[in-house]
Amino acid sequence: MPRFIEEVFDESERFRRHNPEFADKIQKSVKSARDEMKAQYSLIVDDQRFVFAFPYVNYLKPICSPIDILMLVLIKSGLTSKEIAQVLSIQYSSVRARRSKIKDAITESGDIPEEQKKAMLF
Repeated sequence: MPRFIEEVFDESERFRRHNPEFADKIQKSVKSARDEMKAQYSLIVDDQRFVFAFPYVNYLKPICSPIDILMLVLIKSGLTSKEIAQVLSIQYSSVRARRSKIKDAITESGDIPEEQKKAMLF
């Protein structure tokens, strides 16, 4: 899905010189699709069943984005970076970068008890 969205966005840019209005509409649709995906991630992370299954996410909400929280859960579940990229519809390189960001956020947080940090780190 992310490759498709990016290709549609790129094609709209190429088409811009022929029909700027159409290109703007396509780009608006692409942005809307991205925003909808982000909203879905938030709904999942805020769901009480998700929080019950993964209680440590409460520590992460102030310091990580919903997609980062989902990614941590998937990492802890044993998925590879490639599988995570497919599940979350993001690029593989983004998974690698976010892994480091998540690890740093957990390590540097003063609000997470040390034993909880150990349980969350991968």
